[in-house]
Amino acid sequence: MKVVIIGLLAGTAGVVHRNQVDPQGEAPFLFEEARTLMAREIEAAVTGAQQAGAREVVVHDATGLTPFHEDRLHPGAIYVFGEQQQARFAELAGADAAILLGHPARAGTWGGVLCQTLAPGVQRIRVDGRDLGTIGIHAALCGAHNVPVAFVSGDNHACAEAEALLPDVRTCIAKWGFGFQAAKLRIPATVREDVSAGVRDALSSSPLPVPWPVRPPHEIDVTVTDTHVWDRSVFDSASQERLDGRTVRFRGDDLTYLIEHVWSMVQ
Repeated sequence: MKVVIIGLLAGTAGVVHRNQVDPQGEAPFLFEEARTLMAREIEAAVTGAQQAGAREVVVHDATGLTPFHEDRLHPGAIYVFGEQQQARFAELAGADAAILLGHPARAGTWGGVLCQTLAPGVQRIRVDGRDLGTIGIHAALCGAHNVPVAFVSGDNHACAEAEALLPDVRTCIAKWGFGFQAAKLRIPATVREDVSAGVRDALSSSPLPVPWPVRPPHEIDVTVTDTHVWDRSVFDSASQERLDGRTVRFRGDDLTYLIEHVWSMVQ
């Protein structure tokens, strides 16, 4: 069994402040601490996957910040990180299941800790008429590769979002959010135990959840907070159209390409 773990910092246990996800922030030591917390949570997920029989585990850093703390990573996995990748989710090819680890709730979620959709400047993304956050977008990307999402971790809002989108997914609440930088935290070590057991049980279940249904053609509307994000580009009405100052519509048959293209433009 091949398992892909897509990891983010924002939903990791013990992470609650923006300085913890920003290597250039006012307190760099907080980012270093968060890197360690994420590495240990990844280690727990890899252990759970191996206990379920995974022979290949690939961990993908979806932050673009290279937050992996190399000295603390599980040796039983392969790690993919770095910016400006040509195909950021190519490792999903041939995978049997995906794990969305440390994911935040959708941008604008009331009480969601560090809630965000792909990038800080994105206010809203609609994929084929449906509002999606990072969890939904990553689940759709997995679906484009016919890979089911078996497990999601994050704050309580992120887990509720995942359960509403993915009926058979298993979740682990890392913290309870009541503000963008406010949460009631669980002990990270306890969360790691639950992550390991949850991943093991999710991957051991039969059958695994059904992959997200992906049916082209696709239409993605992206609304950003500042007009200058789109002012940097020129759009044609055939494949991408600027609907107003803050919203652009992208059209195409390849969902992976469209989302990768959107991600590169909003950074």
